[in-house]
Amino acid sequence: MTNSIEVKLQELFNSIQIQPEYSRSPLEISQFHWNQKLDDFVVEYVIGNKKYIFHFDVERAANLNSEQVFQDPLEQLEFEVNYIKRMHERGIGAKEYYPFTDITTYVG
Repeated sequence: MTNSIEVKLQELFNSIQIQPEYSRSPLEISQFHWNQKLDDFVVEYVIGNKKYIFHFDVERAANLNSEQVFQDPLEQLEFEVNYIKRMHERGIGAKEYYPFTDITTYVG
């Protein structure tokens, strides 16, 4: 099961190419790390100079009453990654569309 999730994560991140509004060079998600847990699902990935930490736990998801929250962590991750992609491309964003993702400065 973890292998199939790892493959799905790899496919998701490989499919994302971000074309920022004021840049000729596209950004890609070249590295990610999953903690291998389903009940406390954490994925860290890097876009440009930012580190994104997606932390999905079932209890928190159940408490968020929103049409934007999926009960499957992979679906929620895909939704949030695609929103963050659009956010980079348009230069705007709203935290309520990525409730399980925290953004920090990446020092590689």
